[in-house]
Amino acid sequence: MGVCWPSGLCHYQYGNVRYSSKQSCRTLVNGKNVQGVCCPLDVDYTPNSRDRIPYRLTKPRLPRESIRITRNEFLRAIQQADADITRYLVLEEKFTGELGQVQIAFTPAFFLQMMFGPADQNQQLTNLWGFRALQLTRALGENLNLSPKQLRDGLSSISMYGTPYEQYCLKIPDCDERYPYRTIDGSCNNIRNPLWGKSLTQFERLLPPEYSDGISELRISINGRPLPPPRAISTGVFETSGQNDARFSDRWNVMFMQWGQFLDHDITLGSSTRASNGQGLLCCNRTNEQGPLLHPACRPIYLPVDDPYYSRFNRHCNNFVRNAVGPKNSCNLGYREQTNTVTSFIDASMIYGNDFNRSRLVRSFRNGHLKIRKINNNEWLPFDTMNNSLACAIRNRQDNNRCVFAGDVRVNQQFGITSLQLLFLREHNRLAKQLAKLNSAWDDEIIYQEARKIVSAEMQHITYNEFLPEALGRNVIRHYGLSLQPKGHCLAYDRDLNPSILNEFGAAAFRWHTLVQKYYHMINGNNHIQQRYEMNRIFNNPTFLYPNGSLDQAIRGILKQPTERFDRIFTEDIKNLLFAQQTRTNNNQRVGMDLISINIQRGRDHGIPTYNQIRQLCGLQLIRNFQQLRSLLRNPDDWQRLSQIYSHVDDIDFWVAGNLEQPLQEGILGPTFSCIVGEQFRRLKYGDRYWYENGQMQHSFTIEQLTELRKITLARIICDNSDRIHRIQPLAMVTISKQNPELDCSSIPRIDLKPWKINVNRGGGGGGRNSNSKVIDRKIQRNQSNRKRKQNRRFNGQLRTITKYDYNDDDRKIFIRPKFRQQFYNHHYQQQQTNIPYPFNSIF
Repeated sequence: MGVCWPSGLCHYQYGNVRYSSKQSCRTLVNGKNVQGVCCPLDVDYTPNSRDRIPYRLTKPRLPRESIRITRNEFLRAIQQADADITRYLVLEEKFTGELGQVQIAFTPAFFLQMMFGPADQNQQLTNLWGFRALQLTRALGENLNLSPKQLRDGLSSISMYGTPYEQYCLKIPDCDERYPYRTIDGSCNNIRNPLWGKSLTQFERLLPPEYSDGISELRISINGRPLPPPRAISTGVFETSGQNDARFSDRWNVMFMQWGQFLDHDITLGSSTRASNGQGLLCCNRTNEQGPLLHPACRPIYLPVDDPYYSRFNRHCNNFVRNAVGPKNSCNLGYREQTNTVTSFIDASMIYGNDFNRSRLVRSFRNGHLKIRKINNNEWLPFDTMNNSLACAIRNRQDNNRCVFAGDVRVNQQFGITSLQLLFLREHNRLAKQLAKLNSAWDDEIIYQEARKIVSAEMQHITYNEFLPEALGRNVIRHYGLSLQPKGHCLAYDRDLNPSILNEFGAAAFRWHTLVQKYYHMINGNNHIQQRYEMNRIFNNPTFLYPNGSLDQAIRGILKQPTERFDRIFTEDIKNLLFAQQTRTNNNQRVGMDLISINIQRGRDHGIPTYNQIRQLCGLQLIRNFQQLRSLLRNPDDWQRLSQIYSHVDDIDFWVAGNLEQPLQEGILGPTFSCIVGEQFRRLKYGDRYWYENGQMQHSFTIEQLTELRKITLARIICDNSDRIHRIQPLAMVTISKQNPELDCSSIPRIDLKPWKINVNRGGGGGGRNSNSKVIDRKIQRNQSNRKRKQNRRFNGQLRTITKYDYNDDDRKIFIRPKFRQQFYNHHYQQQQTNIPYPFNSIF
């Protein structure tokens, strides 16, 4: 049995407009007869038990060495670790002071490290704990004369609980299962494992890391020699694209790439090592680039003397700083882990922030709205008036010539990402305004949380209905159980499944930079290219979007311009001109960094296993020699390129080969990337207690609400929140074609919020009741009762009248007049901060 729905609403069942067009039909949208597609309703893609999930990658059990450690040996190792840290601090003071090894503002290396955000106090504290555990592991290995394998596998089961280092374990938060909303930092999503998916916790792993010393140092070749330099791989394996139309996709537009980056900013961001004063580290200087004068966190990318691009600028290396060490959730010893500073869940955290402090900075605390700035009478992201955005290329920042501020620090990276940030800020405020009209008794907190909950559901639905089917294809979607429910609730939440972002995913399989275009087109209402900007000229500068009409022009360009193909061809703007700045010589030519080299080095920094190891994990055939790669790669000569660079097939970096693989049917990725990406999004669906389709939970959407949420599309988001875009294709990430024609916005389905109306007096409302509605009712009744009694009280010695209340992160009532609201939050947040027990701000 099926139903005729507007095109795009059940795209997850087809994954390609060529297939869905064969099931075309006619349906009504807002009174208009439009082309639709037959969507089956009697097909259940959701597994009823974990065993029915098509395929799952279980985390391999590491072999445990029999290592006995006495109390005295442990205490002696702690003393040695503390002494090592003290020496490190003295050495770092020399680096940043006497030698001046800190980055200069407005250089490519500076912008690269600032992409990780400012030197946050909580991040530095977390990095300290991880660093101490790593130093203790290293000290035990030296004292016990352990091999690299024993270091990696034998010490990872030893806990620091009950030792003097217990104070450096991550604190387990107290959870209230009845709380109806996500916490802002992602904690308590899993009641039994409150740290799973939380910001400032470790990336998860499918395989143990590959470090040359077992715990930290970058991988070397299986023959004991150094691996090929990343830049040699970049120039020897990958090519630079020109403006040859044959290199462009005939199926996907730039929005497909842009959504991938937008989603990436929601779920992954590492933590970079910094100097003790918070500045970025300088690793490329002829006086300090090697030997004892090189900062321990530096792993510079050395450039060949005859480099085809950098040699003309006399550049000998590109800056690279290792990501900081993160503590293990288990508080065990062992190998180096990295920290994910954002929540792992698809929860729109790039809009709302990942911690209590940033979340309050983006809120207006009025009617549930987020802060805005008016430009040309249109809502805009608020300006960064405090100039805290270090990743901002605007030198003279004043008045309207500023960068913007959002929940994620990368909001200014390029104006494609800025545009999506703005659209979803407007979407939140649009929803908040409508919810307030439907429920006049709701206060600021309830409106904000309910609008945030809907936006998070929209992010999830668009990702699994429009993005993943195009990226992975129908077979992989069904293989990993990623299809959405056509009706009703999903009852497959798995409390034993860790939804944290996989290191293999974040540091390799989800780095799709080959899709990036060289130009961003600005297309006017007549579909003419008004202007086009080179990518390297718009990094960290959103002012190109400020003139009247520019936002719509940029969005039209993203919708109409094809993306580059997924292959070994990369645009020069990310291969040589990443965060480019003009040089003082060579006729003011621009020079930047190489993102390909950075991706390769970052994979080694994180200890990502090799291509062959990932193939084995995914159940694929092991590669014994380079000739076997011939039938697996997109281009027949790619295997020869690899054989000329690598000395053995077991040395090949996962990210490198993953970009070269022949794609699976209907998708853009090869089998190993599809394996890791499919597994990651399976975890994000079934391991998320707040997944929007989940039923029979206190926070679940009602059936009526879910029916409306299933209408949402990215096209509708653009129609509702752009300035004056009135026509768009239903599948916004797919190029315009006969199967995906441009339509009036009135033909794109719109979500109806009436099921969110709650009538307190009747005890029932539009779309039915759930336990979450009862929680809201109790808050409303308390609010109404308190509004009737105005009382005079003092807050910090100032007389005021109580008129409203808020809820803090502990869900306790806080009575406070709006005039003193900001003062209260400052006061309350300062009380929550943990005192750093050690003046240590730089971790390697």
